[in-house]
Amino acid sequence: MDKKTTVKNPDFSKILKRYEDQWVALSEKKDRVISSGKTLKELGATIKLNPSAVVMKVPSFEATLSPFNR
Repeated sequence: MDKKTTVKNPDFSKILKRYEDQWVALSEKKDRVISSGKTLKELGATIKLNPSAVVMKVPSFEATLSPFNR
């Protein structure tokens, strides 16, 4: 019997709302921001202390992202 695995995409809209256009370090569970900054360099100490942190750039909410550029 085949089992279906459902993977939910995390909804970051609530926790990232105030971090527009910044770099953030998320907890391992991706449920809270543990550090933020305008540059990735500003997160350096946090990344060293929390190697399992998930680091990402929060885009501008006014921007449109497209996978193709022609």
